Amino acid sequence: MRGHVDASKAFRLKHEAAHVIELIEEVAEPGHVVGHSYGGAVALHVACAVPQLVQSLCLYEPTLFSLLSAGTAADRTLHAEIVRLAASLQASIEEDFARSAPKSSRISGADTAPGLP
Repeated sequence: MRGHVDASKAFRLKHEAAHVIELIEEVAEPGHVVGHSYGGAVALHVACAVPQLVQSLCLYEPTLFSLLSAGTAADRTLHAEIVRLAASLQASIEEDFARSAPKSSRISGADTAPGLP
């Protein structure tokens, strides 16, 4: 994967994710996205930005995103972006699950996909 292109500009996950999105678009079909460590945040962004290109998503030993909330202003901004992306992705998964689950298998009070809080 290519590194951050211009260190003089403010860091944004969308810049890092853009490189991954370009690679997936070159293949021209949905792919499996695995994010390791910091790549977990990048993978989350990719999945939210172009869900039609992500067949599955796996975060392997992602960074402890909550540590960013106690960091610098830039860290807190990054943390807020990650929290927003994760919430958006979870909502999308829950909506897809609700649409695709047979009505007979829905349990009263269970309104989230398996494994999600």
